[in-house]
Amino acid sequence: MRRIVFAAFALTVSAACQPATTDLTEAQRAEIVTAVSQVATDNWRAWLAQEDVDEVLSVSSDWAGTPWSGTSSLDQMRNDMALHWDRWDYDQDVEYSWDVKVLAPNVAAAKMTTDYVRTDASGTVQQWTVNWATVWVLEDGAWKMLLAKNDWIEKEPAGG
Repeated sequence: MRRIVFAAFALTVSAACQPATTDLTEAQRAEIVTAVSQVATDNWRAWLAQEDVDEVLSVSSDWAGTPWSGTSSLDQMRNDMALHWDRWDYDQDVEYSWDVKVLAPNVAAAKMTTDYVRTDASGTVQQWTVNWATVWVLEDGAWKMLLAKNDWIEKEPAGG
């Protein structure tokens, strides 16, 4: 009898120690991809529009404080963005799309690469490629940016 009880106990403990399954259907994954793609796109459009710093920062995870690598606070990011936006105007008509990978029901990673042009007040034009990598988490029913990393690669000027 002890062997049966021990075997049943061991089997129960073994089952309880297995990782929780987070299998998602393809439809659920597609819903997450669509939702994260949309919030990432809206955020990128807000950045390019250069009208509302708070709108851009509103997708920041409450837990992260500031998701952008290289900044220590949202206040620092707000100041950096204001200085940047005062100097440059961005071409709004850029093509891009987010590639989203669902990691769990409440976590997704998104990446995007795009080319764009920016011009300063003196008329200096720069062409850039930007590579974005972001991690999004579902907080209180809204997708929020937990981590963001970008690389800006300046292109050679035409004829240069």
